[in-house]
Amino acid sequence: MQKARKDTGYSREKFCEVLNKHEASPVLSCGAKALQPDTLKQWELGTNAINILWLPAVCKVLNCDTGYIFGEHEGKTGIISDVQKETGLSEKAIEELLKLNRLDSYYSRTIQELLSAMLTDSTFLPEMYRSFVEMWNMKQKSSNNSPVVDGEGGIYLFGNDAIDAIMFHVQKEIVRFLGEFFLSIE
Repeated sequence: MQKARKDTGYSREKFCEVLNKHEASPVLSCGAKALQPDTLKQWELGTNAINILWLPAVCKVLNCDTGYIFGEHEGKTGIISDVQKETGLSEKAIEELLKLNRLDSYYSRTIQELLSAMLTDSTFLPEMYRSFVEMWNMKQKSSNNSPVVDGEGGIYLFGNDAIDAIMFHVQKEIVRFLGEFFLSIE
C-alpha cells in the first residue's frame, strides 16, 4: 500500500485527507472517525491491521484491488498481474491498454485492431523478435567491440553504431507494417 500511495504522489497526510473526503470513506458512510497519518503508517508498516471499513476507499483512491493491498499479487489488480505474467508488458503499458479498451471511439477501436494485427501477423512479430534479440546480443558484446554485419547492406558496424542500425531496421519494419495496416482498412 505504501508503494502505491507514494506512486500517486501523496504524503501520508494528504492521502488521509483524500481518503477522509472520498465518497467510499467510512467517515461519510457510517460516521467513523477520520483516518490519521499515524494509523496509516501502522497499516503500511504492518504493525496494525488495516480496518476493513477503509478498504473500498483505499482501493478506489489507489486504483487497485484488495489483492494488491494484501500482497497477493504485485500488479495493482489481478488482471494486470495475469497479463504481466503472460506478456511481459509493464504495468503502465497494461493500464494504458485497459484505458484504451474502455473507450468507445473510432480511434480506440482502430488502435485495438492495430495491436491485435501486430500480435497475430506472421511476419511482423518474428522480425521484431529477431531484431530485439540482435540488439540484446549487441549490448552484451559491446564491451569487446566486435564487428556486426548490418543485414541491410553487409556493412560492418561496431558497438552503438550496430545497435542504432538495428533500431533503424525495427523502426522501418514498424512503419512498413503500419502502412499496410492502414491501407487495408480504407
